[in-house]
Order: sequence, then structure tokens, then C-alpha cells
Amino acid sequence: MIFSSLSISYTNKCTAACAHCIVGAGPDKDEKLSPDLILPVLPDCNQLGIKNLLVTGGEPILYLDELESISSEVLKSGWHITIYSNGFWADNEKNAAIYAARFKKAGINSIVISTDRYHIDYIPFSIVQTAVDTLKAHDINCSVMYMKDNVLSAKDLYIDQHFQKNKVSNSIYRLSPDGRGEHLPEVKSNYIIPKKNMLLKRPCHLLQQLFINHDGNVLLCCTSSGRFKKLDSKDFYCFGNIKEDSFKTILNKIKAFFPIIKIIKQEGPAGIYHREKNELEKAGFSLKEYYYARCELCFDILGEQRYEEITKSLCR
Repeated sequence: MIFSSLSISYTNKCTAACAHCIVGAGPDKDEKLSPDLILPVLPDCNQLGIKNLLVTGGEPILYLDELESISSEVLKSGWHITIYSNGFWADNEKNAAIYAARFKKAGINSIVISTDRYHIDYIPFSIVQTAVDTLKAHDINCSVMYMKDNVLSAKDLYIDQHFQKNKVSNSIYRLSPDGRGEHLPEVKSNYIIPKKNMLLKRPCHLLQQLFINHDGNVLLCCTSSGRFKKLDSKDFYCFGNIKEDSFKTILNKIKAFFPIIKIIKQEGPAGIYHREKNELEKAGFSLKEYYYARCELCFDILGEQRYEEITKSLCR
């Protein structure tokens, strides 16, 4: 199985405009998907063995009516659905209970609440706590996703210590130099991974997901949604658009790239580099001294038009 999940960024509209948001979401944005676009995609995803739907944003719960109709269809195929939210709907216990009851009735299996020092400028931490407590009370699987960087502020430490103490299931991410995060001075502190570490072959877990962006683009992974528009070569990262192309056509293009996808899944971008090192260097490629994540090496190789023929040779 190439992909285990279908991940969709349902909208770039959000109740917050966080300074680090990789997709630049905010109250003034209005791009979104719809059930009419998503539901026709599901049968083909079933054939790929996909049984998990992840819904991100923006803030997808702004369109809960639409998510409920998608969930009802997803459940018929035995899928598991997880929604990512900033928890805005838990501004008081009554509202939180109303939303939690709707999640439960719709069969939404899991909710992941995002918070960090940037989120709480818009969504106070007390609201996040109410969201977590209410979801638990309604027996809905709940976890928290938050940032934990090399330089921790007092807010970061408080959030981290709170969830560790209360044993809330969590996942941690690092500040990314994409979207609004590109302009944050503190992002420079994340460039600490030396190039020798980038050459270690390690699996990339992000490629477990087939990703559809809020504008309909079908992208290689969720990370590329923040970087996509700046890439010199978009061919490997964007396989088509569900608003314009049939999903079968898009899948055929994805299948043509399966050899590269498999290498990255198993070995990370280092697998591409080691296989094509000589040809890449002849074409002018050189490693940077430091990186913020392996994603950047992937973008540097596969997002450059001058290396296209070299990397595509792996698919022949």
C-alpha cells in the first residue's frame, strides 16, 4: 500500500491568522472544497486501500454541516475520520458540548486540537482545555498537536508541561519556514541539522498521506502545500486538480511516480541523493551546510526544474 490516508486541507479560512501558518490561513480567506468534490474521490481511494480521512485547514469545523455529510459517506466504507481544529468552538462549556455531540452523531472518530505560542494569541489556552475535556467526556478520541522548538518561550513550556502532566496524547512539530513562518526571525534557530545527518537514509512518514489542498491541487504531501507556489518545478509535487481533472487521470500520474515515492517513503530524500549523486552534482547541485528538516532536501532536489530529467530517470 503506497498511501494509508487521504488528507484534505478543506479550507484556508480560519478564525485565527497565526504568524507561523504554513498555508497563510485566516478570517479573510475563502477558498474551500465541497462534498461534491471530495465524495467522487473516495471510491478510487478505496481501491488504493486507503481507509483514513484526515481533514485539516484553515479551520474545517467552520463548515461542519459539509463535514457531516462527508463523514456519513466515509463511514459506509468503513473509514476512520480525523479532524484537525484550533478548538474555537469550545469558547464555553455549553457550546463545546453542542459541538461534541454533533461530532459523535456524525461518527467523527478523532479530533486533533492545534495549539502553541502563536495559536494562543487568538485561541486562549483555556478554550483548548475546555475542548479537550469536553471531547473526553463525550468519549471522542482527542489529542493535541503543538510546537516544540529549539528555543522555547514561557508559553511553550507551559503548554508542554500541562499536556505532559495531564497525560494528553500529543504530537509535536517544529516551526517551518513556509507560509507566514518564512518571515519569522525565530525560524532561523531551526537550521541546526548538519548536512552529514541529511545523508542518513530514514523513512519519510509524511508520504503515508495523499494530500488534497484547499484549492483542489493533489499534492505529494502536506508539507508541500506551504512551499508549492515557490517551487521552480511543480511536476512531482502536484499531480493535478480535482476541480479540473478526473481523479483517475490524477491517479495515473501518481502511479507513474511510484518508484520515487517508494524510495522517499523507505529512505527519505537521502535515497534520491545517493542514487543520483554524481548526476546531480554535474548539474550544479550541492548540499547546504545546515537544514531545518529533511523536507528541505526533498524540495531542493525534486522542486528544481534543472534536476527533473535526472530524478525522473528513476521512474523509467
